[in-house]
Amino acid sequence: MTEIPSLSRPDFFDGQSLTAADLQAVQTYHRELLWLHQRTLHGSGIASGFGVTGAKGDKQVVVAPGYAVDTKGQSIVLTAPRTMPIPAVVSGPTGAAAVYYLTVAYAADNDLDPVVRQGTCGSNGAVRRTDAPLLAWRAPADASDSLVLCSISVLNCKLTGPVDVSLRRSALPAKQPFVFAGQTRPAATDWALWHLGDTAAGALVGLTATVSTAEAGFANTPRYHAAVVGNRGIQQQHADAPSAVLDGHVQIDSPSANEFTVRMTLPPGNTVNPAWALAPDKLIALVTSNGWYVSWVGVEG
Repeated sequence: MTEIPSLSRPDFFDGQSLTAADLQAVQTYHRELLWLHQRTLHGSGIASGFGVTGAKGDKQVVVAPGYAVDTKGQSIVLTAPRTMPIPAVVSGPTGAAAVYYLTVAYAADNDLDPVVRQGTCGSNGAVRRTDAPLLAWRAPADASDSLVLCSISVLNCKLTGPVDVSLRRSALPAKQPFVFAGQTRPAATDWALWHLGDTAAGALVGLTATVSTAEAGFANTPRYHAAVVGNRGIQQQHADAPSAVLDGHVQIDSPSANEFTVRMTLPPGNTVNPAWALAPDKLIALVTSNGWYVSWVGVEG
């Protein structure tokens, strides 16, 4: 269960004599409330930045500015790059490379250098404290409750390879893909003939249609999956003509956030896609009367 702090919200009245403790109480109230919010609703981890760079043979790593939240909900801020010398060790206890974790922690007021100002009657005190994190190299066994930025392997006081960031924990929620499905209207899909080279002079390849996906409201181009739905059986007008099947292969062209083009190749054959069905003056009428439409799914993210 999350530890809930005892919060006392400061209040004021006209003519009240305010002391430093009163103003500190305001800061404490809002800070504790923020920390409670962050640890209960967002969890701990690295929210932004805090990248670490270091290559084989280096004797130091560089930590980039960043923002993180620890397990208490405390905000950890680094505003400028920080260079961290690696531990000066020859090897680990067994003679193999020594492994260290670079950890980052919240710095309490006592760990920060204050800006001090003179007060009245000979008093003085801190008036500003610039947030800065505590960065430290720890043995893996001593870093179980810490925010880990990277791990390194050290031999002869040098990195044996690039830094490893696989142990980093993100404070951001896992991004869920946005999925939307739709379809064109049966018997009202705007089918067109698909000719080789996309010119009327080219050989007939099959059918094509532009499918609007604007209703989904995609912000970026998603991954589309589409199928042509409808009765595949066809029959010539005279009763003694043999029945046949009209079918082909579906592909997607020119996808965007708002639409895509579906193309369906119809390889000519005998029982499947007979020549009479592929006649330009019959094909559109056949698929329209059979209620062909496009069913699609878009996955963004």
